Amino acid sequence: MKLDWWWPLQARLAREFGHDSRRETVALRMLQRMAHLSGELPRFTGRSVVVVGAGLRPDEVIPSGLLVAADGAVRACREQQRLPVLVVSDLDGYRDDLHWAINGGAALVVHGHGDNLVALGEWLPRLQPVAVTATRPAPGVACWGGFTDGDRAV
Repeated sequence: MKLDWWWPLQARLAREFGHDSRRETVALRMLQRMAHLSGELPRFTGRSVVVVGAGLRPDEVIPSGLLVAADGAVRACREQQRLPVLVVSDLDGYRDDLHWAINGGAALVVHGHGDNLVALGEWLPRLQPVAVTATRPAPGVACWGGFTDGDRAV
């Protein structure tokens, strides 16, 4: 994926949100050292996919299709008994919901950033994500662009 257009936008957003590039580098290094990748990303080619973000209303029914959930949206999936095939998380959502999805067979993508260093240190050694992402690519670490779990889920 060619992301040359993304880097200037990401830099501007990072400045506006006050992100610390040193902490982003620490998160990247933690992902490289601590992630024990297992399996592979699910294949979606030619299939109907539904991406669920945290903005789902309680009365909103999740459409049928392969389900990809962004972190906090796993709660809505669980409430509707719809197991996602993939969860994209920076580990700041509801832990019991994340465990429900993983134990049910959902694949996990973990995003590391400067604001979730404690969660990375605590949870990454115990999880087996199929991929890890950060704010920039490095060996073993993807970067698909985006600024939120929902962006990365898409």
